[in-house]
Amino acid sequence: MPFLELQLSLGFRPQAVERLLRVTGDNLRRIALQEADWWYGEVMGPRMAQGMSMSDAANSTEPFNEELTARAEKALLATWHANQSYAWTNNIISGFEQTLVQAGLYTKLERPPAMCFLDITGYTRLTQERGDAAAADMAGQLSRLVQRTSVR
Repeated sequence: MPFLELQLSLGFRPQAVERLLRVTGDNLRRIALQEADWWYGEVMGPRMAQGMSMSDAANSTEPFNEELTARAEKALLATWHANQSYAWTNNIISGFEQTLVQAGLYTKLERPPAMCFLDITGYTRLTQERGDAAAADMAGQLSRLVQRTSVR
């Protein structure tokens, strides 16, 4: 494969080349399997449920099959490029951050601050139905849960 040969000729580590190939293959397989399920569920299955044979159902897709495939390929490529842009931008920002750290202008946080929102819908009802003690007990349990979760 020219892509693999080029990577190896440029000195890429074989493990990295293998990992990229494995991840790419696995995710493209998942896409193909989902696409096959989608095609059967949205195109073939409904036609056969109306009494068409498998062959007739397949032939009935001829007017739109090529266009659908072409647009799916464009969408797949556009999605891949959007994800590349995101990942590459992340690499660029990480590179800037590392440069600032090396220059002594920035200290990287080992543990960035985080925030979590807890939906307490029903908490007022709990107070009304079971009283303040039950509500306080629930608040204590939630507090312990938040402490355990925030330590991770």
